[in-house]
Amino acid sequence: MADELSESQLAEMEQAFFSIDKDNSTEISIEELEIVMQSLGLNPTATELRLMISEVDADDSGTIDFPEFVTMLAVRMKDTANEHRIKEIFQLFDKDEDGQISHNELNVN
Repeated sequence: MADELSESQLAEMEQAFFSIDKDNSTEISIEELEIVMQSLGLNPTATELRLMISEVDADDSGTIDFPEFVTMLAVRMKDTANEHRIKEIFQLFDKDEDGQISHNELNVN
């Protein structure tokens, strides 16, 4: 998945990673993740933070290293791109822009 990213995207991810990694350990700890989440106005529980880490923690270290961080962001970026594409396709069919696709809008005769 990381091979699908541009050099500039990887550079941005690296900059973000090291801005989160306050103790320069080359890993994001649960405490560092909590600080970032709180700075975004979110207040996840310790359980939620552990779950967030475990979703990408390939080596079961309890922390997120840079390759795991890249994987986490790349998956989220791909999900966002897919969601955007689905919305575009929906809008093609929703001719009257009412948020619904009627039978008439589906009729391509």
